[in-house]
Amino acid sequence: MKCIIFVFLHLILLNMSVIFAQDAFFRHVRPPVVILSPDGQEEVASKESVTAVGESIQVKEGGLAIIELEDRSIVKIEAGSELLIEDLIKEENEDTYVGASSMVLKMGSIFVEVAQKFSDAPSLNIKNTKSVALGVRGTELFAGIDDDNGDFYTSVKSGEVEVYDVAMDDSDSIKAGESMVVEQGKKITRPANFEWAKRLRWNSGEDGGSDFRNLRRQARQEFLGQANTLRNRQRRPVAARFNQWQARRTERRRPQERLNHLLERRQWKERPSELKQNRRGMMEGRRQQRQERRKDRIGNGQQHRPGVQGNRPLRGQGQRKRR
Repeated sequence: MKCIIFVFLHLILLNMSVIFAQDAFFRHVRPPVVILSPDGQEEVASKESVTAVGESIQVKEGGLAIIELEDRSIVKIEAGSELLIEDLIKEENEDTYVGASSMVLKMGSIFVEVAQKFSDAPSLNIKNTKSVALGVRGTELFAGIDDDNGDFYTSVKSGEVEVYDVAMDDSDSIKAGESMVVEQGKKITRPANFEWAKRLRWNSGEDGGSDFRNLRRQARQEFLGQANTLRNRQRRPVAARFNQWQARRTERRRPQERLNHLLERRQWKERPSELKQNRRGMMEGRRQQRQERRKDRIGNGQQHRPGVQGNRPLRGQGQRKRR
């Protein structure tokens, strides 16, 4: 009897976690792209897919993915990249939002467009695997990791980005037209105007890529040529401001400015809120599928079943489609 009650409660909690999950929509997918769940299950991504907090998006060689968040920010994930979704901003009602999005770039490169400016804490934070993060407000930016040495490159096309390292209580800001190298992903250097950044292929749409892989050597050499100057900077504490941001993460807020020039050039016009009618059906479908898989495992009394790769079921394309 206790076992039955435990299983019942577990299923309720599992269902609640799915119903209240925060998601980002895939706006464009060029295979191969995989969604990796926290428990190691893989799903082949398609344009009908969504990704939730705790999941990672892996874009294989030749692939491309563009996701859109509820505040209309987009993230273009290039081939050879992996991006972990830590948190997502939520649209509570028309133009009223709660929280902020947070992502970890584990490898590769991304383009980011944040099309709405908030006056207080950044609405999107892009982290690397160390302790450095980019606080983004109403900005077009590129971020990429050099796999050879761990250097974290950021270039800002419009707006302004704050680079901060809470562990070292240090920060700096990158203005439009400037770029920065975070050495080995953990040492902030001065922002500067680099030639490699001017050769980036700025394209947040479905076509083309940044060409960052071919620019990494030039970027490294250019940085080393100015290393003494770029490393010579005064630390700017960030801990107090960061704590204020954290304290206000659950507050409701409205965008201070909408960057219409970013929205108008997109190939898809509907707002994420307009897709929420489909989301309810999609959520229910995901909930039922997970519940059925869970019941099957409990009923069989085993974790390994036929058709399972190791202990990780390989979920095929379309298992999380909106209906």
